[in-house]
Amino acid sequence: GTITNHIPEGHDTARAALAGQFPLDTGKTWIYFLGAMNYSPNIEAAKNILHEIVPRLEMLRKDDYQILIAGKGLPESLQQTIAVTGNITYLGFLPEVDTFLKACDIMINPMLTGGGIKTKAVEALGYSKTMISTTYGAAGIIPEVCGSNLHIAPDNDWDAFTDKLAAAMDQPQPAIPPAFYDTYYWGNIAKKVVRIMQQTAHVNRR
Repeated sequence: GTITNHIPEGHDTARAALAGQFPLDTGKTWIYFLGAMNYSPNIEAAKNILHEIVPRLEMLRKDDYQILIAGKGLPESLQQTIAVTGNITYLGFLPEVDTFLKACDIMINPMLTGGGIKTKAVEALGYSKTMISTTYGAAGIIPEVCGSNLHIAPDNDWDAFTDKLAAAMDQPQPAIPPAFYDTYYWGNIAKKVVRIMQQTAHVNRR
Protein backbone atom coordinates (compact mmCIF):
# COMPACT_ATOMS: atom_id res chain seq x y z
CA GLY A 1 0.00 0.00 0.00
CA THR A 2 0.81 3.69 -0.05
CA ILE A 3 0.25 6.37 2.57
CA THR A 4 -0.73 8.86 -0.13
CA ASN A 5 -4.33 9.02 -1.34
CA HIS A 6 -3.80 11.71 -3.96
CA ILE A 7 -1.11 13.02 -6.28
CA PRO A 8 1.42 14.98 -4.16
CA GLU A 9 2.11 18.59 -5.13
CA GLY A 10 5.35 20.56 -4.97
CA HIS A 11 7.48 19.02 -7.72
CA ASP A 12 9.30 22.25 -8.64
CA THR A 13 9.87 23.29 -5.02
CA ALA A 14 11.23 19.85 -4.15
CA ARG A 15 13.43 19.87 -7.22
CA ALA A 16 15.01 23.17 -6.22
CA ALA A 17 15.50 21.93 -2.66
CA LEU A 18 17.22 18.72 -3.74
CA ALA A 19 19.44 20.60 -6.17
CA GLY A 20 20.46 22.78 -3.24
CA GLN A 21 21.71 19.72 -1.37
CA PHE A 22 23.44 17.90 -4.24
CA PRO A 23 25.19 18.92 -7.49
CA LEU A 24 22.16 18.20 -9.69
CA ASP A 25 21.09 19.89 -12.91
CA THR A 26 17.42 20.90 -12.74
CA GLY A 27 17.33 21.13 -16.53
CA LYS A 28 17.70 17.35 -16.88
CA THR A 29 15.26 14.48 -16.45
CA TRP A 30 15.87 12.88 -13.06
CA ILE A 31 15.63 9.10 -13.18
CA TYR A 32 15.91 7.30 -9.86
CA PHE A 33 16.31 4.03 -8.01
CA LEU A 34 15.76 3.99 -4.24
CA GLY A 35 16.28 1.28 -1.66
CA ALA A 36 18.53 -0.22 0.99
CA MET A 37 21.67 -0.61 -1.07
CA ASN A 38 23.20 -3.22 1.22
CA TYR A 39 20.38 -5.60 0.20
CA SER A 40 21.60 -8.05 -2.44
CA PRO A 41 18.61 -7.72 -4.85
CA ASN A 42 19.08 -3.92 -4.81
CA ILE A 43 22.82 -4.30 -5.36
CA GLU A 44 22.03 -6.48 -8.36
CA ALA A 45 19.61 -3.81 -9.62
CA ALA A 46 22.32 -1.14 -9.24
CA LYS A 47 24.68 -3.29 -11.29
CA ASN A 48 21.98 -3.65 -13.96
CA ILE A 49 21.67 0.14 -14.06
CA LEU A 50 25.43 0.60 -14.40
CA HIS A 51 26.24 -2.20 -16.81
CA GLU A 52 23.04 -2.70 -18.81
CA ILE A 53 20.92 0.46 -18.80
CA VAL A 54 23.43 3.33 -18.76
CA PRO A 55 25.49 2.12 -21.78
CA ARG A 56 22.32 1.63 -23.83
CA LEU A 57 20.79 4.93 -22.75
CA GLU A 58 23.96 6.77 -23.71
CA MET A 59 23.49 5.53 -27.27
CA LEU A 60 19.88 6.74 -27.38
CA ARG A 61 20.01 10.07 -25.56
CA LYS A 62 22.12 13.16 -25.36
CA ASP A 63 23.27 14.57 -22.04
CA ASP A 64 19.70 15.37 -20.95
CA TYR A 65 19.22 13.03 -18.00
CA GLN A 66 20.68 12.19 -14.62
CA ILE A 67 20.26 8.85 -12.87
CA LEU A 68 20.07 9.10 -9.09
CA ILE A 69 20.64 6.13 -6.80
CA ALA A 70 19.66 6.67 -3.17
CA GLY A 71 19.85 4.46 -0.11
CA LYS A 72 22.40 3.46 2.48
CA GLY A 73 25.11 0.88 2.12
CA LEU A 74 26.05 0.75 -1.56
CA PRO A 75 29.32 -1.23 -1.78
CA GLU A 76 32.41 0.92 -2.18
CA SER A 77 33.35 -0.74 -5.46
CA LEU A 78 30.05 0.35 -7.03
CA GLN A 79 30.41 3.83 -5.59
CA GLN A 80 33.79 4.12 -7.27
CA THR A 81 32.36 2.95 -10.60
CA ILE A 82 29.53 5.48 -10.34
CA ALA A 83 32.01 8.25 -9.56
CA VAL A 84 33.70 7.81 -12.95
CA THR A 85 30.50 7.16 -14.93
CA GLY A 86 28.70 10.05 -16.57
CA ASN A 87 25.07 10.96 -15.86
CA ILE A 88 24.75 8.88 -12.69
CA THR A 89 25.02 10.02 -9.07
CA TYR A 90 24.92 8.12 -5.77
CA LEU A 91 23.21 10.23 -3.11
CA GLY A 92 23.63 7.81 -0.22
CA PHE A 93 21.20 7.67 2.69
CA LEU A 94 18.41 10.26 2.68
CA PRO A 95 16.93 11.02 6.13
CA GLU A 96 13.59 11.80 4.48
CA VAL A 97 12.48 10.75 1.01
CA ASP A 98 9.37 12.89 0.44
CA THR A 99 11.36 15.73 -1.16
CA PHE A 100 13.37 13.25 -3.23
CA LEU A 101 10.29 11.44 -4.54
CA LYS A 102 8.49 14.67 -5.37
CA ALA A 103 11.56 16.02 -7.17
CA CYS A 104 12.32 13.05 -9.41
CA ASP A 105 10.64 12.29 -12.73
CA ILE A 106 10.96 8.59 -13.58
CA MET A 107 11.54 5.54 -11.40
CA ILE A 108 13.45 2.58 -12.84
CA ASN A 109 13.06 -0.82 -11.21
CA PRO A 110 15.46 -3.26 -12.89
CA MET A 111 15.10 -5.92 -10.20
CA LEU A 112 15.34 -9.62 -10.96
CA THR A 113 15.36 -11.10 -7.44
CA GLY A 114 13.82 -10.44 -4.03
CA GLY A 115 10.52 -11.55 -2.57
CA GLY A 116 7.01 -10.16 -2.71
CA ILE A 117 5.51 -7.00 -4.13
CA LYS A 118 8.10 -4.24 -4.36
CA THR A 119 7.20 -1.49 -1.88
CA LYS A 120 9.37 1.01 -3.74
CA ALA A 121 7.30 0.42 -6.88
CA VAL A 122 3.96 1.09 -5.18
CA GLU A 123 5.52 4.12 -3.49
CA ALA A 124 6.69 5.56 -6.82
CA LEU A 125 3.28 5.09 -8.42
CA GLY A 126 1.68 6.69 -5.36
CA TYR A 127 3.77 9.77 -6.12
CA SER A 128 2.43 9.60 -9.70
CA LYS A 129 5.84 8.81 -11.18
CA THR A 130 6.36 7.05 -14.46
CA MET A 131 7.88 3.67 -13.66
CA ILE A 132 9.89 1.47 -16.00
CA SER A 133 10.18 -2.01 -14.56
CA THR A 134 11.21 -5.54 -15.32
CA THR A 135 8.39 -8.07 -15.17
CA TYR A 136 9.78 -9.32 -11.87
CA GLY A 137 10.00 -5.82 -10.42
CA ALA A 138 6.32 -5.22 -11.15
CA ALA A 139 5.13 -8.50 -9.61
CA GLY A 140 1.93 -8.05 -7.61
CA ILE A 141 1.05 -4.69 -9.16
CA ILE A 142 -2.23 -4.45 -11.06
CA PRO A 143 -1.38 -2.71 -14.36
CA GLU A 144 -5.02 -1.85 -15.06
CA VAL A 145 -5.14 0.66 -12.18
CA CYS A 146 -1.82 2.31 -13.08
CA GLY A 147 -2.91 4.02 -16.30
CA SER A 148 0.05 5.03 -18.46
CA ASN A 149 2.42 5.36 -15.47
CA LEU A 150 3.60 1.75 -15.51
CA HIS A 151 5.75 0.32 -18.33
CA ILE A 152 6.96 -3.27 -18.07
CA ALA A 153 9.82 -4.86 -20.03
CA PRO A 154 10.57 -8.60 -20.04
CA ASP A 155 13.17 -9.71 -17.51
CA ASN A 156 16.74 -9.35 -18.85
CA ASP A 157 15.56 -7.62 -22.04
CA TRP A 158 17.59 -4.49 -21.43
CA ASP A 159 17.10 -3.19 -24.97
CA ALA A 160 13.33 -3.13 -24.42
CA PHE A 161 13.76 -1.67 -20.94
CA THR A 162 15.94 1.17 -22.19
CA ASP A 163 13.71 1.85 -25.19
CA LYS A 164 10.73 2.26 -22.85
CA LEU A 165 12.77 4.55 -20.62
CA ALA A 166 13.92 6.74 -23.51
CA ALA A 167 10.36 6.98 -24.83
CA ALA A 168 9.03 7.96 -21.40
CA MET A 169 11.55 10.79 -21.20
CA ASP A 170 9.90 12.38 -24.24
CA GLN A 171 6.37 12.23 -22.81
CA PRO A 172 4.66 14.60 -20.37
CA GLN A 173 4.44 13.26 -16.84
CA PRO A 174 1.16 11.31 -16.68
CA ALA A 175 -1.22 11.53 -13.72
CA ILE A 176 -1.84 8.26 -11.92
CA PRO A 177 -5.59 7.47 -12.15
CA PRO A 178 -7.84 7.54 -9.05
CA ALA A 179 -8.27 3.77 -9.40
CA PHE A 180 -4.70 3.37 -8.17
CA TYR A 181 -5.49 5.00 -4.82
CA ASP A 182 -8.77 3.10 -4.62
CA THR A 183 -6.67 -0.06 -4.75
CA TYR A 184 -3.42 0.78 -2.95
CA TYR A 185 -4.13 3.57 -0.43
CA TRP A 186 -3.69 2.07 3.05
CA GLY A 187 -6.93 3.62 4.27
CA ASN A 188 -8.89 1.84 1.55
CA ILE A 189 -7.01 -1.41 2.16
CA ALA A 190 -7.92 -1.23 5.86
CA LYS A 191 -11.60 -0.73 4.98
CA LYS A 192 -11.51 -3.79 2.74
CA VAL A 193 -9.90 -5.86 5.49
CA VAL A 194 -12.57 -4.79 7.99
CA ARG A 195 -15.31 -5.60 5.48
CA ILE A 196 -13.88 -9.08 4.87
CA MET A 197 -13.59 -9.69 8.62
CA GLN A 198 -17.20 -8.62 9.14
CA GLN A 199 -18.38 -10.87 6.30
CA THR A 200 -16.40 -13.79 7.72
CA ALA A 201 -17.80 -13.22 11.20
CA HIS A 202 -21.33 -13.12 9.76
CA VAL A 203 -20.80 -16.42 7.93
CA ASN A 204 -19.35 -18.06 11.04
CA ARG A 205 -22.38 -17.03 13.10
CA ARG A 206 -24.79 -18.67 10.66
